[in-house]
Amino acid sequence: MQRADAQRGSHELGAGLSIAVTNVIGFMVAGLHLQGLPPHSLGYIWLPAWPPLPPAAC
Repeated sequence: MQRADAQRGSHELGAGLSIAVTNVIGFMVAGLHLQGLPPHSLGYIWLPAWPPLPPAAC
């Protein structure tokens, strides 16, 4: 039973990760043509916000 739970958890992580990556790419593409965004941004994504994300997610 524990193995089935572990496998289900990995599939859920994969689905969530693919949705998140797709959304990030969409926000980058949607905002590329805009002027007046903060420095160090790629579309609507502000790059200095990314380094603290992995430690905060643990």
